[in-house]
Formats: sequence, structure tokens, C-alpha cells
Amino acid sequence: MTDESTTMTDDKRVRIDTELKENVLEPMHSKFEVPMLVVARLCASWAIQNDLKPSPPEKSTAITGDVFAEEPLYRFVSYLYKTPVPRKIAHELMNAGLKDLRDKYQEAESLSELFGLEDSDTSS
Repeated sequence: MTDESTTMTDDKRVRIDTELKENVLEPMHSKFEVPMLVVARLCASWAIQNDLKPSPPEKSTAITGDVFAEEPLYRFVSYLYKTPVPRKIAHELMNAGLKDLRDKYQEAESLSELFGLEDSDTSS
């Protein structure tokens, strides 16, 4: 847990809504056998692509160790949203993506299918 004096900028952990972590992120991580951080980043990208509004957590929990400000996702969010707090917005976008995919991931056989990243045949 972070000290109240620790700002979002000082906290290098990725923070996700606790309920979404337990009921969506962890099951997606287990089903697709990929790290939770990878799934969280994909969910943020999904939220951006689908113009979802950032979703602040009711109660948050950390899912990883240090992820630094130079993270490409944070730089992209900073540019796209013109925000001085890209880490906070990126984490809220992760929440929005997780909410949107809450039921859809159960029907998908793979992350490629879930996110519409079907392999294209380049041999033709």
C-alpha cells in the first residue's frame, strides 16, 4: 500500500481496480497464459481504440513492480490526452478496457481473437 504522501508520479507500480483485477484480469491472465501486465496494456489499448472513458478505481491494487515513466504506453497517453498524469490515465484506461471485456474474454479462444488481431496471410 502506498503512503498518502506518495504521489502517482512517485509510485512506479501499475495500479488496477481491485475488483477488476480479481474478477477479470487474473482470470484472463490464467486463461491466455500471458503476464497480467501484458493483458492490462492490451486493455488500455482496447480502451483507446474504442474511445472508452478512463475509469477511476473504486479501490486499487498493484499488479507489478516498477514500470517507469518512459513506458511507451505512458508517453502515448500523455500525447493523446494532453495530460500531465499519463500513468494515472493509462491505469484508468486499463480499468475501462477490463470493464468492457469483462464478459467477452470468456468466449474468446485467444488474445488475438479477443482483440481482433487475426493473423493476416501475407503469402498472396
